[in-house]
Amino acid sequence: MNKIDLLELCREVKINNPALLITRENGQKIYSVLQKRIEAIKESESPIMVIFPKNQLMDVSFADEVVIRIGQEVRMSRYGLGQGLILKGLGEDSIKNLDAAIKLQNLKIAFLVIRTSGEWDCIGQLEKNLRDTLNLLYEKEHLTALELVKQLGLAINTASTRLKRLYDLHLIKRDFEITENGLQYIYHFWNLEKNHD
Repeated sequence: MNKIDLLELCREVKINNPALLITRENGQKIYSVLQKRIEAIKESESPIMVIFPKNQLMDVSFADEVVIRIGQEVRMSRYGLGQGLILKGLGEDSIKNLDAAIKLQNLKIAFLVIRTSGEWDCIGQLEKNLRDTLNLLYEKEHLTALELVKQLGLAINTASTRLKRLYDLHLIKRDFEITENGLQYIYHFWNLEKNHD
C-alpha cells in the first residue's frame, strides 16, 4: 500500500500547527504537494492511504480543497484506472466536516475511512444498497456478480451494476478471468492491512 503522511506535507509547506487543517489557503498548499506525491506513485493497483495527523481538526474549506479535490481526481482515474484512496486517522469532527462538504455540493463521491478506533467506514454519498454490497464484499474479501446473486438473491444485472458502481467510485478493485462462459470480473475489497500499521 502506498502511504502519504499529511504531517510530513504540513511540515514541507510550513503549516505551523498540523493538527489544525483549516482554511482554503492551507488546503491549496497541501493539495499541490499531495498531488505531486500521488503522481509519483507508479503502482496503480494498490490504494493510496493518506494518514492524517493525530487529534486533528479539518474544516470544510480544507476538506473541499484537498480531500474532495483529490477524491474527484481519483474517481476520474487521473492517477490510474484502478487507483483507490483511503483516509486514515480522521477525527470524528473532521469526518463530519468532510461529510458536510460533500453534502453541501451534492457530490456523488464516497471515501473509505479508517477511523481513529481502527474501524473502517465509508463516508459520503452512497446509497444503502451499495453500502450493503460494500459491507458484504469486506466480509468476503472478493466477489463475482454471480456470487452476489447467490448471497442476496438479486438479478444478475442488478448484482453486476452494484459491483461496477462501487468500482467506478474507486471504493473497490477489480480483476478478471476467462472462464468457459467467457470473461468474468472478480471484485475485491481493498486490503486495509488489518493491523493498520
